[in-house]
Parts: sequence; C-alpha cells; structure tokens
Amino acid sequence: MNKLVLSCLLFALPGTPLCGQTPPAKAPTAAKSYRHEICTAVVEKVFRVEDDGFVSNAYQVTWRGKPVIVADTIHSTDAVEGETIRFMVFWNDMTEQKIGMKLLHFSIL
Repeated sequence: MNKLVLSCLLFALPGTPLCGQTPPAKAPTAAKSYRHEICTAVVEKVFRVEDDGFVSNAYQVTWRGKPVIVADTIHSTDAVEGETIRFMVFWNDMTEQKIGMKLLHFSIL
C-alpha cells in the first residue's frame, strides 16, 4: 500500500485528534448526590425588574421557617403578594469537584 494512503488512513481513525488540536476535555463528574422537593408557599414579596421589554422575576417566601428567594428564570409566572406559588428545592452535593461545595437552589415550577 502506498505510504501516503496508509498515513491518511491512520490519520483519519476515529478518536484520533486532528493535527494541532487537543482531545476534548473530560466531562465533569456527576454530582455526588442530588435530591429535590416540590413545595408551595405564599409570596411575601415580589422582585420584578423590567428593562426594554426584558423581565426578571423572583419571589420571597418562607421555607422551613427561613426567608428564601425563589427564582423564576424563564418568567413563567406573574404572582403577586399573598398568592401561593409552587417551586422546587434542589440539593446538589458537589464535593467531588470542590470540597465543601453543597448547593441549595430554589426555582419556580
């Protein structure tokens, strides 16, 4: 077989990085543990900002006796004070990636 053809075939093998390229980085490891809970609570305060048609919504509620902010990142609600909202609480233990990294997040449903 011609050396040039053989070189081209070896170069084109799957998984072989192209010349000058580095192989793709490994994906980060999954969270050590993850859990969630669906909750309801009464809106105590609304945080709403509008700018040139863009909107940001968040709500203050009491969860387990503590005030927390529930984000509505895709603006799926327009709740007012006194209304009840449904939200999800996420616990993510990411200590495999960074020691002590335990995340708690609140998001509207």
